Amino acid sequence: MYKCTLVLMAAFLLVASGSSMAEEEMIEFATVTLSDTSVYEGTFKNGVFDGMGTLTWKNGNKYKGDFKDGLQHGDGIYTFANGDEYRGEFRKGEIEGKGVYTYTNGDKYAGDFKDGLQYGSGTYTFANGDKYKGEFQSGRMHGEGVYIYENGDRYEGEFQNGMIDGKGKYIYADEN
Repeated sequence: MYKCTLVLMAAFLLVASGSSMAEEEMIEFATVTLSDTSVYEGTFKNGVFDGMGTLTWKNGNKYKGDFKDGLQHGDGIYTFANGDEYRGEFRKGEIEGKGVYTYTNGDKYAGDFKDGLQYGSGTYTFANGDKYKGEFQSGRMHGEGVYIYENGDRYEGEFQNGMIDGKGKYIYADEN
């Protein structure tokens, strides 16, 4: 599966278990080129990506951070070929947990993610100065939230599938 291009260091560590017996685990640092021409540079444990590493795909996407059992797991930075960037938590190879996604167009989302999408509480700041703070579901504004327009107007209330929908109130900036 892996074509080793350069092995920088290999070490055998004895890991003591709860008993007097010890088992061998192989921890190594290497640079490998995968069959799809992606390149991984980092640590392996028992032949799988595990620990800190960098994975660069041939399309230009790049992940730098924690791996566990061959998948992105823990904290990391994923830079997309188009310049978008996600910094935050990963679970079992997916963007999941708390993080910040910065878009090349100037938009930015900070908050919760599930299955790679905005889900839960978060703040989305638009490049034009508008801002939404509230609940998200499946990558869209959904639930209770506050949308503040660049001119100071604001809507406080319910959102459904990315749209103002339900009970709420619109407050004009000049009414304050």
